[in-house]
Amino acid sequence: MPSKPALTRLHNLSIGHYLTIVFLLLAVSITALTTFALYRAASRQVIADVRTRLGDIVSLSAPLVDVDLLTTLTDSEQSGSPTYDRVQKGLQAIRDASSDIAFVYTLRAHDDGSIHFIVDAEDDPELELTVDQPYTDVSPVLERRFADLSDTLVEDNFYTDQWGTWLSGYTPLYGSDGRRKAILGMDISVATLAAYKRHILFLALGIFGLSLPLICGAGLWLGRRIGAPLETMQQGAERIAAGDLDMRLAIPAGREVAGLAVSMNDMAAHLKASHEELDGMLKKYRNIFENASEGMYQTGMDGTLLTANRAMIATLGYDSFEDMTTGIRHIGEDMYENPEERQAVIAALQETGKVQGMQVRMKRKDG
Repeated sequence: MPSKPALTRLHNLSIGHYLTIVFLLLAVSITALTTFALYRAASRQVIADVRTRLGDIVSLSAPLVDVDLLTTLTDSEQSGSPTYDRVQKGLQAIRDASSDIAFVYTLRAHDDGSIHFIVDAEDDPELELTVDQPYTDVSPVLERRFADLSDTLVEDNFYTDQWGTWLSGYTPLYGSDGRRKAILGMDISVATLAAYKRHILFLALGIFGLSLPLICGAGLWLGRRIGAPLETMQQGAERIAAGDLDMRLAIPAGREVAGLAVSMNDMAAHLKASHEELDGMLKKYRNIFENASEGMYQTGMDGTLLTANRAMIATLGYDSFEDMTTGIRHIGEDMYENPEERQAVIAALQETGKVQGMQVRMKRKDG
């Protein structure tokens, strides 16, 4: 508890000084609470954006895997065999294309329902997985969904296995015959998400630090603006009590309320600007696929259109993705001018794992 001298000093403060302290404490407290609330909201948004990004990456990476070659691997083909090394280099290229991804691996199920690794992207020969090595720490979500997984799946929460703690995403891999052959998995470590949250924390603290001088200045101004007329009123009352009946106070009506309103509006505007700045930083982690300026789309081996970004939809003259899927039942027949060009694209992917320098003609909605 405050000592008696401290209480005496507080009691002896003038009204102006007392109000200045109150406004300073109030302003700093509101700014701190608002900054904390923004940080919490930003942290939740970062987690959501990371899950979205992971789903996009694993989904877009599936066509880059040579599934037919992958399914030929047996436990007799380990690191060093040409087939194994070719598949592994493809997975390593997928992993290296994104700084967020820690591990990339492929999985398949045996007849008894157990889940086994096929090939992973590990560089260290001592740490890489072997073909058909059992996955004993499989997450409950993946174990439950593995048998019927037909679309991209991202774990809701981090889970821990023998290699660490991860947020994982999975997508089915289809062979040239259109049948599902394996599952492609990717992991983002909890440390990566923690780094994102630290960045948001530093940003929030920076905004708070930049706001503090303005908030303190506003508190001082408010205290003096409102306290000075009250002190004048107190002094006038004392003079009247001493017998000076001619004493009159010259304080414009409504001055204190108007000054308070302007200052609070300034504070709110500054906090809004700070929130918009924080929101602008968060948008850097938004869906890269959806906001790309280039037209991008994904198709299954069976010719079904899986997804397309806004640029692709607009380029082909459709109003929405739903409109595009209605008009395009099969990529080769409905979108390519020459269906044989789609087969050339697939052949290039199967041979080199990428399409580069290839030009095709596509049909817009109006044909």
